[in-house]
Amino acid sequence: FETWLVFFIILIPSYIFLYNIFSLYTPKRTDRSIFSAAYNIGQVNLFEFLFLLLINYLGVIKIPLNFLVCFLIFNTILAILERAIIRFFLRSMRSNGFNIKYVLIIGAGEVGEHLVDTIKSNSYLGYHIIGFLDDKREGSVEGVDIIGTVDDLKNENFDCIMVLGAGLWDGEPSPMLQERLDFGLMAYETGCSEKLLMS
Repeated sequence: FETWLVFFIILIPSYIFLYNIFSLYTPKRTDRSIFSAAYNIGQVNLFEFLFLLLINYLGVIKIPLNFLVCFLIFNTILAILERAIIRFFLRSMRSNGFNIKYVLIIGAGEVGEHLVDTIKSNSYLGYHIIGFLDDKREGSVEGVDIIGTVDDLKNENFDCIMVLGAGLWDGEPSPMLQERLDFGLMAYETGCSEKLLMS
């Protein structure tokens, strides 16, 4: 009993540490494949296997080698399947209008049009563009309204504000990009969202 207790006391923290190192606790919403984490899970289990071999060799625990091999093979397969099933379920929910992130876009140019098309054609991402913030255009972009200026954001709420890129000049933001960055910062400071993202 003591051997197995020590085994699991070592196993659980080491797995948590490796999952953090290989970014398996970070959101994977934008990954195309439901099996995108499989490679990292395989790496985690390989390192875990080598680590357990080492502490077995040093005499910290005494676990049969065939058990370690079988345990880590099954654990790898089950972890990959678990991730895939959860992600498939979440994608289905998002495609049906649940677990949606509401986004405000700064800049209603050609990049904005492309972004709208991408999000609409990939509903599993779970993003919904509420509108564009642009004081140089009116109307809509691909069916998404142009809200107007920062003053029009009163009492609005978004999951994130996204500032679309417009190029760098010698490593510095172009005038258009700088204007969008300033616009995005002013929108953020209204308190309409807790996240400001740069594309």
